[in-house]
Amino acid sequence: MRWSFFMFDWEKFEEIKPLLQEATRTGVFDELSIPNIAETLRSLDRDAPRSMIANALVADLCGVGDWVSFPKGLHEMISILRRKSNGEDLAEELGRLLSEEQGVEWWFRADEGISNIFAPQRTQMISVCFRAIPQLKSSKEPSGGLSLLTRRLLQGESVDTHYRILNDMFQDCAENGYGIAVWKEN
Repeated sequence: MRWSFFMFDWEKFEEIKPLLQEATRTGVFDELSIPNIAETLRSLDRDAPRSMIANALVADLCGVGDWVSFPKGLHEMISILRRKSNGEDLAEELGRLLSEEQGVEWWFRADEGISNIFAPQRTQMISVCFRAIPQLKSSKEPSGGLSLLTRRLLQGESVDTHYRILNDMFQDCAENGYGIAVWKEN
């Protein structure tokens, strides 16, 4: 499973939500009067289920900035956080972000695509949890040699790197009043 995170413009979502709900209900997406939607519509498989089309439109129209993808390592990071005295709340919130379908309504629920959205208020609260733990400091890596090279090749980015990237993203979301969304690929 591959997880991607991106900043989410909640205000824009609330603005276009009724239009996208109706288009999903009727199947008529071409008549939507939403700026910048035409190019996205051209790139979509029009034979896909309506909810998948709506999901892709929500991501494209409400996503802000670059996406950050993690093919692995997130569950390990959450496990390390759970063992820290001040990491339990953050571990719980990140676990919910990966496992629960909050903010994803019936009309844009899909097997692959946006699987969760946290509103700006929740993102703000999670950014405070991140600030309480400036660095993750997972288990000590071997100091060098073949074992270090092998570990880095097998793992890709370290959980410490994942942690810093997510921390930065949550801080940016909090500073700019954005929520955060998770895109799930099987």
